[in-house]
Amino acid sequence: RVRSRNINLIISDFFKIQPGTSLLPKEFDAIVTNPPYTRQEEMEYKEQIREVALTYTNGTKIPLSPQAGIYVYFFTHSAKFLKNGGRMGYITSNTWLDTKFGEGLKQFFLDHFKILAVIEHDAGVFMIPNVDASITLLEKVEGNSLKKERSSHTVKFIRIKKPISITELVQKIHVLQTNFEDENIRVVTMPQGRLNAKEKWGIYLRAPTIYFKIINSPLITELRNLAKVKRGFTTGADAFFYLNKEKVSQWKIEKEFLRPIIIRPKDVANYDLTTEDVKNYVLLVNKTKEELQGTNVLKYIEWGESVEIAGRGRAKGRVYKGYHNITMIKPRKIWYSLGDQQPAPILFPRIIRWRTFFIWNRCSALSHQTFYNIYPLDRSYILPLLGILNSSLSQFFVELHGRLYGRGLLEFAVYELEELPTIDIRKLDDQKKKTLRSSFIKLCEARRKKQRDLEEKIKRKIDDLLFDVLGLNDKERKQVYKGLESLKKMRAQRKEIKILVETKERWTYRKHKTKEKKDEPIKRLDSWFIS
Repeated sequence: RVRSRNINLIISDFFKIQPGTSLLPKEFDAIVTNPPYTRQEEMEYKEQIREVALTYTNGTKIPLSPQAGIYVYFFTHSAKFLKNGGRMGYITSNTWLDTKFGEGLKQFFLDHFKILAVIEHDAGVFMIPNVDASITLLEKVEGNSLKKERSSHTVKFIRIKKPISITELVQKIHVLQTNFEDENIRVVTMPQGRLNAKEKWGIYLRAPTIYFKIINSPLITELRNLAKVKRGFTTGADAFFYLNKEKVSQWKIEKEFLRPIIIRPKDVANYDLTTEDVKNYVLLVNKTKEELQGTNVLKYIEWGESVEIAGRGRAKGRVYKGYHNITMIKPRKIWYSLGDQQPAPILFPRIIRWRTFFIWNRCSALSHQTFYNIYPLDRSYILPLLGILNSSLSQFFVELHGRLYGRGLLEFAVYELEELPTIDIRKLDDQKKKTLRSSFIKLCEARRKKQRDLEEKIKRKIDDLLFDVLGLNDKERKQVYKGLESLKKMRAQRKEIKILVETKERWTYRKHKTKEKKDEPIKRLDSWFIS
């Protein structure tokens, strides 16, 4: 609580205010805020906001992806109100740390500020679904003459693991110049000049030390160098395009227009996907109605054009007459055509809950957009690569390179999966590839037979092979396992809402004696403003 006799309030859209206008001074010593968590799809008058927020004080344009949420524009616009040497403290979503749209914001920080600290909590802080928060503390230090001062500054990446007092946290921010960790807090220090806007800064908050040794090994490459990654079908109307066996039988749809499809990750219980596991079909029709005359699939399409559909998401409350009038579907040349998708040998869930697994697509099923399709550049890579991707080492990389989606979930975009570190299979000899291939097949068999002990034994064999390749000693191997366990535990904690920074005194509701109210004269609003 801050006691004050005078409060200046201006009720307005922040992006309609410029420094020095109205009653505002030209510059402020400090700015503290918790801006809205509105996603870019939900922003009104987005282009006007971009024009205002990304035009800096010197008239230059700040390069920033249009995919950024509104909180990012609060950073760039509020910086114009801050004097040189002034400080800014923000509580926002932490997505800017690891996403593509965050690269422009990180570069803006590097060019205009000393980044004092970036702080994350192991547990969730807000009740907002799918939002994990971070605290960003900045000091404005602009100008080419101060570039060296910015570059030599030490950035603190602070992870709060257990409740800690504000006093202790502030002390750590001010005093520590080297890495530090205890049961309550972890601090990783980094010279600002070594930070790259294109890399994921969340790594510095979450990665154990062994990660940095492994990632710099010449045997590590990105998945993009071994395989292509594509997203599964986004239909715009799953209820129409995805059919179970009962619906297929009801409409007697011809087999040539149906392909097996896997829709939900929770429907996959094993490392390998077989015909018995797939319960649904996707409608694939690339012919015109004239070419479909006399078919049952045409009757189904015509039904789809006559039925009423309730809008979802942003279209909630709207009713469409026919699937062909849905906004996403309408622009298609043939509205019921999804084009072609080749089945991928390897599938990976877009959102990870508690189980990280890459799936061998043995039955050549197609996939919904809840999966990513992985196409190895060489078919001989498929099984040994699956062995590598289902190792503890790969799970370790997934935990670190996935995007924290909120409430303990982990999400990947296509480019993030393409950038996933992995052992370079091209640098392994034939014997190691053969061992990986046979081990993965045995892993599938053990999983299907529910032989959990054997499954763990085979996984450990794969782990040991990869650790041997990397030259890790026993202590370093334990660090990988411990790091993986810690990362999973941290993600699980995000389901809970906890206060991990404690104030000196607990705030409690105090009952006051009821006082007789007295009428007070009405005052003009501007009488409360400080001139």
